[in-house]
Order: sequence, then structure tokens, then C-alpha cells
Amino acid sequence: MAPRRHKKRKLEKTAGERTSGPTRVKEAPSVYLVVGHEVRCPAYSVFKVDPYAGVGGGAAGNEDPAPVLIRRPLASLSAKFCMPFVPVRSRHGPWIVGVGGDRADQDYAPETIVFDAEMRAVIRGPNLLSTKLNPVLLTIGHKIYALARRPAVKGQLDFVPWFEVLDLSQAQVVGDGHHRLESCEWKPLPRPPFFPWDLTPMDYLSPPKVAVESYVALSSCILLSVSQQAGTHMFDVDKEQWAKLDDENLPFIRGAVPHGHLFLGLSRSKKAITAYSITVKECLSTAPSLSIVEFPVVSEMEEEAMDV
Repeated sequence: MAPRRHKKRKLEKTAGERTSGPTRVKEAPSVYLVVGHEVRCPAYSVFKVDPYAGVGGGAAGNEDPAPVLIRRPLASLSAKFCMPFVPVRSRHGPWIVGVGGDRADQDYAPETIVFDAEMRAVIRGPNLLSTKLNPVLLTIGHKIYALARRPAVKGQLDFVPWFEVLDLSQAQVVGDGHHRLESCEWKPLPRPPFFPWDLTPMDYLSPPKVAVESYVALSSCILLSVSQQAGTHMFDVDKEQWAKLDDENLPFIRGAVPHGHLFLGLSRSKKAITAYSITVKECLSTAPSLSIVEFPVVSEMEEEAMDV
């Protein structure tokens, strides 16, 4: 196992830097907000949000921006409770997909729900092989990976298979009025070797409690750290194999989300949003190595204070 190269750097802004040719203005991506409710119908509402609407909208002498205006919901989603949602770029267009559920013994609503952001259509997807409460949800390409956040060794909720994948590359949307997905289904993946499995009868009576604490999806692998065990584990999505990549935990808590070529996550030590450059380097002669470089995120007010 190669040692991790863990560095801290500061992003620098170059003043007066010019580039030749016309300047291209990149259109900002659309921002959506999924709100969960305490009623079953609907369980969630989807809103489109303009995060820049309140910029510069404060009253005179008041530096606080005006509140962001949230309009009426675009859609209402009837699905099981305790779902996380992720954006997916499908061949049909941009989708928002929710996966999970709070009850394994009742099929009162879908365990996979899709909102088509272009068509504004709600699509029912296939149920998980094992109902998962707030699973770790990650996307790589057209595939969605669902991992039990707190694996259970008995009962129905968060039971095996703990790790599943849904391939949307060939998914078809069928039905008039009530849309559903076809030509796709959840499939089991190799169980994480660091989850409790080979238990003695005494261990089974009081099984060890393991929870996924940190996770991130790269282009060809998934990295995560769990409680009760130090280290970073890697799942190779091409080989479908698990391996321990590093002896240290990932430096952030919960998930790190992509932001350009970096990832944004809540720093484990600073409890503040931090940018990370994360690279897994493959080598034929040695084991893969993990490199993580931290970049502190500076707000506009902090940047102005430093420029004074």
C-alpha cells in the first residue's frame, strides 16, 4: 500500500491575466431543490432555484443579500421516505433520481423515483433488491450505486445485498400519464469486506455497528471510509473489486461533490467547506496510491479583507 501524499495549498487568483480570443461565457447550470415532507402523498417536492436572484438585492446600507425566491414546485414525487437524491445525465436528458426507503415490509410507494428536468415528468423506477434507509448514493456515468449506510446482519431493512447498481444506459421510459422505467434493474455487487459478515453466534447477538462516514465517486472508482476502522477503501467499478487504498481516513465528512476538476466537502478537522483535488494513481509494479490536496475555500468577504 503506497503512502498517501496529503498536501494543503491555497488557490491563488491572478490579477490582470488576459487570454487571447473572445471570452466565452459559460451558462450556469440549473439548480434544483428536493424537499421532503412528513406526509406520504407527496413525499417530496421539486423546486427550481435561482441562487443568484438575491445578489445585490439588499436594502441600502444592508450588506445581507435579499432572500432567494423559491417559486411553486415543479413536481410532486410520491415515493418512500428517507431517500437521498442525485443528478444523472441520462441519454434522455438531465434526471434527478431518488433511491431508498424507510419500510422493507410494505410496498406502499416506489424505492426508485426519477424526475425528468426537461420534460418535467415523474417516472417510477425499479425497487431495490434490499430496501436501504438513506443509502449512500453515487453516480458514475449512466450508473447509480446504492450502498447501505449502516449495514444490518438481520432483519429486512439495510440487509444484504448491501451494495447494488442500476445501469440506466439502456433504460426506456414507457407509459402514458404514469411513466415507468423498463430495460433496467438493480443488480447486486460484491459486498464490502469491511462490513460485518463472518460473525460468531455471540457476535450475531450483538453485531458490530459500522457506518459509512465519508465517500466520493471518481471517474473509475468509489472511495469511502467507515466508522470503527481507520483507512480509505476503494471499489474499482470496472473490475468490480474492493481494495484497501490507504491507512488514513478521507479528510472530509459525508460526501464530497464534484465542482469542476475539484471536489467540495466538509472538512473533518476544520468543520468548514473545503475543496479537494483527489487522484488515484495506478501503477503496474506497485499498489495504487492516493493523493489528496486541500484548497481552503475563501468567501468574498474574507477575500476583500485580505486585499485591504
